[in-house]
Amino acid sequence: MFRETGRVVIYENLAFTVSSHVSILMGLGVVPKAYDPFVDLVDLRTLQVHFARVRESITRTVAAMPAHADHLRKHAAAPPL
Repeated sequence: MFRETGRVVIYENLAFTVSSHVSILMGLGVVPKAYDPFVDLVDLRTLQVHFARVRESITRTVAAMPAHADHLRKHAAAPPL
């Protein structure tokens, strides 16, 4: 199914998510010949708004995080000799 349409079908509730299956298949060189026609049902503007919100959330989260060096000094400092 994935090779023909890009659709991932999971028949049992296994440990891998759809995105994991896509990553594995693409990593193995399995490339869909076409795309899933259900993609055409997604409203582009709704999708753009969703990803703009995701981007803003990531930006706010990163801005609130300490610098990498500060985090290492606080949590991974070598014990005194």
